[in-house]
Amino acid sequence: MSITLGTIVTALLVAEVVCAAVEFLHDLWGYCVNAPGTLCTAEMSETDIKMQEQTRDMIHETFGENIIDSVQDMDAAQRIKSAQNLIQALQKEYDLDVKVEFYGDDRHQCGFYNSRDNTLNLNVADLLSKTPERIQEFFDTIIHELRHAVQWKAIREAGYWNVEEERSKAWAKNFANYISASVDPRGYANQLVEVDARTFASGCLEGVF
Repeated sequence: MSITLGTIVTALLVAEVVCAAVEFLHDLWGYCVNAPGTLCTAEMSETDIKMQEQTRDMIHETFGENIIDSVQDMDAAQRIKSAQNLIQALQKEYDLDVKVEFYGDDRHQCGFYNSRDNTLNLNVADLLSKTPERIQEFFDTIIHELRHAVQWKAIREAGYWNVEEERSKAWAKNFANYISASVDPRGYANQLVEVDARTFASGCLEGVF
């Protein structure tokens, strides 16, 4: 995992400004893509369920039992360092080697995984927020986007995560015909890789907050 000092410093400086004004912007714009209507869910494998349990344990090991209070008691640098520690632990558990970058200047995205350069991009403003819902959203984003990294690796490496060939081929087909949220919000939300990532993250955070 590679996070440069310059990236963190820049994120901190931007976040100080962003967090002061972002509360009313959230009401105006929203801070993530909100999928409309009833959403589909994906079936989780035995490996998925085991990893969900491990993920819950690692979140508690890093942030304690009362995660929101723990985060709110930290200053900005401590929050980022703890998030780095959690991501590093999750990558080790998931057998991933993803570069991590923080940003704080885009209120339309909580974060994203870029398969072309294998980067996990996270909106640090959500982590530094005073709002419990946005802090929780940051954790969901970490897991959701790492799940996309898992999907991508399973496509390229047979047997990874014990993913069956039929499933990895379906993911590959979806990535090749990916639906952008800006083009079709409902189609975006209900496509296979997004349903899977959303279901996995939801299970990881069940009961955590």
